[in-house]
Amino acid sequence: MSMILWGLKRSRTTVMSSRTLKIEKRLKNKKTEFDLKKIMSEFVIKKDLFISHSTGEIRNYYTLSDRPLGEGAFGVVYLGTEITTGNKRAIKVIERDKIKNFKRFYNEVNALKTLDHPHIIKLFEIYEDEKHVYLVQEL
Repeated sequence: MSMILWGLKRSRTTVMSSRTLKIEKRLKNKKTEFDLKKIMSEFVIKKDLFISHSTGEIRNYYTLSDRPLGEGAFGVVYLGTEITTGNKRAIKVIERDKIKNFKRFYNEVNALKTLDHPHIIKLFEIYEDEKHVYLVQEL
């Protein structure tokens, strides 16, 4: 009787080991199918991920000049200096009341976030409060 039990145990281990071998073989095949160059060529970091959109007081981060650099139909542009780094930026202050179609406005802002061209002004940050939207742009 012990011979029969030993035979059962042996057949089970044989089955288990053959399953294990098949699994290991599949894993090895998967490892060889891994193509780092292909993955890196498909890896994309979008510029708009680095442009922050904050709510709150912009004056906690920038000092704005008293005199505007220019005025347009929608807002006024001031010279802003980042408090921590001293970087100078153009800050466009847009009154929320003058924005008639917020969806269209944000579509245009999102387009600016993604564009990177020497003849198109770069957008660095966006701030909002109850009355204004602030677009922090390159000078």
